[in-house]
Amino acid sequence: MKYPNFIRNAFRGNSWKAIGILITGIALSAAATYYTELIVRKTLDQEIELIGSEYKIRIDKRLHAHALLLRSAAAFLASSDTVTRKEWDRFYDASQIERNLPGIQGVGYSVIIPKDQLQAHIQKIRKEGLPDFNVTPAGERDVYTSIIFLKPDSGRNLRAFGYDMLTEPIRRKAMEFSRDSDMAMLTGKVKLVQETNTDVQPGTLMYVPVYRNGTDSMTVEERRAAIRGWVYSPYRMNNLMSNILETSDSTRRDKVSIQIYDTGIASEETFLYAENLEHLNKNEYHVWRNLGLTFNGHPWTLKVTLQKTYWSVFAPVIIVFAAGIGITVLIFLLITTLLKKRREADALSESEGRHKSLFQDNHSVMLLIDPATGEIRDANDAACQYYGWTHTEMCTKNVSEINTLTEDELATEMQNALNEHRKHFFFKHRLANGKVRDVEVYSGPITFGNTAMLYSLVHDVSDRRRAERDLVGTNLRISHSEFDLAKAQSVAHLGNWKWNLLDGEVSWSDEMYKIFGIDKNNYTGRLGDVISSA
Repeated sequence: MKYPNFIRNAFRGNSWKAIGILITGIALSAAATYYTELIVRKTLDQEIELIGSEYKIRIDKRLHAHALLLRSAAAFLASSDTVTRKEWDRFYDASQIERNLPGIQGVGYSVIIPKDQLQAHIQKIRKEGLPDFNVTPAGERDVYTSIIFLKPDSGRNLRAFGYDMLTEPIRRKAMEFSRDSDMAMLTGKVKLVQETNTDVQPGTLMYVPVYRNGTDSMTVEERRAAIRGWVYSPYRMNNLMSNILETSDSTRRDKVSIQIYDTGIASEETFLYAENLEHLNKNEYHVWRNLGLTFNGHPWTLKVTLQKTYWSVFAPVIIVFAAGIGITVLIFLLITTLLKKRREADALSESEGRHKSLFQDNHSVMLLIDPATGEIRDANDAACQYYGWTHTEMCTKNVSEINTLTEDELATEMQNALNEHRKHFFFKHRLANGKVRDVEVYSGPITFGNTAMLYSLVHDVSDRRRAERDLVGTNLRISHSEFDLAKAQSVAHLGNWKWNLLDGEVSWSDEMYKIFGIDKNNYTGRLGDVISSA
């Protein structure tokens, strides 16, 4: 891998100071970036906590307002042993509930009916203008409850008249807790009897107990004995929450989503309400918090999600990091530039010493050649001794004066070496005394300043080449002798063989196979096999 020059230079000589400043600058930039990110995240946390707190306050305030309404209704019912339907209607109209507390499905009253009074109760309500009234669900039980008042008394609410809410476990739990504690109590998630097959919404109800007038209700036992019924409000969650939250900042609502879950567990089974989920862009940055809301011991979970663009969130972090790294790099480059000047001066002095050690004092023959002209620019002492010229004479010669190749051939080979197409060559060089020697040359490019040179190492291989030629002749003569021997054996029908006493292996000439009639391909080379076959 090739690195930029300023990086390579930074790791040379005494540049540890620049490296130290670079590392320190990066570390400080990273620390500043980390600190900035903490501030950004803390700011986001504070923002979403503020938004969530606003939602909690709005919801809690509205729920307590509903509880006060039901408490006033309970006091109204408890003030008289008998409250007529018209009196209830007047109370509801005077409360102006639809204007002051919009989003309520209704306000009703459910009364306790002893088993032996059930039929009389049904007949009484039918005479009051509800001819189809009945207590539902049907069935035998010790105690019944019946919704007898519910305003508005139209539309969906007509489905609720006569419903016995004690028969449903979630409602029953809230009713009993309200009775025993004399407090307003919410149910868990339910499906209201007002729901039809269209626009079905999660529901919940709030109950406040109504005790008989003039009875004590200080203890649980007294409250259970004095209970007369419950005033309650059913809530369709979408209708209720859209009215509670509609006054929120409209510019912010497009960037904030709220989800409400019953109890402390957020799941599909406990889901009550969601707002603005469709406005959230999954490609943007989201931060969310789960906030708890408790009403008289009954918990809700509010999941508040805040949407931000990635740039708005991380721009400060990116700017701090980029500025820190930028300043650090500028300082680093300034220091490395100053150190480079000093290093170049030291390198020049070191180069001269290294050149003397590796070139002038080397025992191998070395030449520096200009590939453009073929001129010998320098030669070490070993080269001067080998070729037989002084250093001054060597530096005035052209390589064509010592190399037996033609000028064109020589120019081609120098270009091959310069371009590193070839590095290894065999030439014939002419010495000062006129002798021509076989030489092996390793040559490659080297740069001095801005000039490319060929750095050549020359080895005399005359003796080796002569030995190689002698060896080739000897091998050729042996080959001819073996051929003549085989031909003579074939004419005389004679053969020869060799027996290795160490491993018992026998090698035969071709004629031996013919004499003994043995297939050469099936021959094992073992003397015992030959004897047994004979």
